[in-house]
Amino acid sequence: MENVRSIEQLWPLRQRRHVVVACLDDPGEYEAARPQLDELRAELVVEREPGPLSAALGRPAVVVADRFGTVGLHAERPRSATS
Repeated sequence: MENVRSIEQLWPLRQRRHVVVACLDDPGEYEAARPQLDELRAELVVEREPGPLSAALGRPAVVVADRFGTVGLHAERPRSATS
C-alpha cells in the first residue's frame, strides 16, 4: 500500500496530522507513546477489534503515513531501535 488517502476513517487527518494506525489487539506500547507522537505532530489511531481499518490495512498491522497520506511504514509489528 502506497497511501491511505482512500480510507474514509482517516480523512479528518488529511493534510493536518501525520498518522500512526495500530490495528492490534493490544496497542498499549503505542498508546504509551502518545506524548512523543504529539511532539511529532502525529495522531495515533487505534483499532482494537477488526473493523474497516483492519480490512484495508491488514491485521495485525502498524502503518505510519505522513499528513498527505503517503505510507512510510507498513508492518505487522515494527522492530524497535534496540532489536
